[in-house]
Amino acid sequence: MAQARMVRRRASTPTTGWTLVEMLVALSVFATLLALAVPAWQALNARQRQQSAASRIESHVAMARSTAISRNARVTMSPLQPGDWAGGWRLHVDDNTSGTWDDGEALLAHAEPLSGVAASAEGPLGRYLSFDASGAPVQMNGAFLAGTWVLCSARDQPAVRLVLSASGRVRREQEPLAVCP
Repeated sequence: MAQARMVRRRASTPTTGWTLVEMLVALSVFATLLALAVPAWQALNARQRQQSAASRIESHVAMARSTAISRNARVTMSPLQPGDWAGGWRLHVDDNTSGTWDDGEALLAHAEPLSGVAASAEGPLGRYLSFDASGAPVQMNGAFLAGTWVLCSARDQPAVRLVLSASGRVRREQEPLAVCP
């Protein structure tokens, strides 16, 4: 009689688990959701890299300006490769006003290359950014220096512009119509 009860219990216990059809339906729903989420995630990631790069440039510009004022000396920020700010840059005291770091000049900061972001600037700003002892952005000959960095992170993403003003401060602009190449 005890065996008969056990047999009945096993027979009346519902089976747990998924059928093959249920598993395939769940897998196809998951794959569809994943296919929809991946492009949005990539766009978000590209925007985050772009905003991070803009913040790094802004903070180093502020550091260069404040250091020039506090040391009462010319301080220059120059890309490691002329014209390519995305490849990293140096911040240094520019004793000989050359616009580039030379042996013997105090190196204040070194920025690593930007990850997944293209950063460029036109004119003298493409080669250097220099502050005189009063904190004003100047060219090597002492003339006024202003310009704009353009940061692009991915195709079909809006460009971010960093505009250097006459006071030496940087303003960030989102360009919804200017799309990165």
